[in-house]
Amino acid sequence: MPVNVVMPKLGLTMKEGRVDRWLKKVGDIVKKGEEIVEVSTDKITNVVESPADGILAKILVNEGEIVPVATPIGIITAEGEKLEEVEKSEEKFIKATPVAKRLAKENNIDLSLITGTGPGGRITEEDVKKFISEQKVKTEE
Repeated sequence: MPVNVVMPKLGLTMKEGRVDRWLKKVGDIVKKGEEIVEVSTDKITNVVESPADGILAKILVNEGEIVPVATPIGIITAEGEKLEEVEKSEEKFIKATPVAKRLAKENNIDLSLITGTGPGGRITEEDVKKFISEQKVKTEE
């Protein structure tokens, strides 16, 4: 079963963090507790340790990208685990700002239908608003 590496909450007020540098690359064998990625906030830089033994199968968030706390940033698989299983778990992850997620939820919009224009294809509030206005135009036709 794939294990997600997530953006940790490094302080009480932390809402998002930036991936500074991956210390491991895709395909590397990792041990539980081993440092695999450096992350930072406006106040602190810290390392994230591997939550499990296995192989770093996917990097979901590239260096320099900012994501909300608890967002999956990488996936670790057991040795010999099939890549299809990793990709299924990756499909559930959609990069979007917290405001965009809230706006989409309030309007019952599936974020997977929206193309993100933010950094790394991240869905922004503007993307959701544009999608809503486009849907209203289609409904009025």
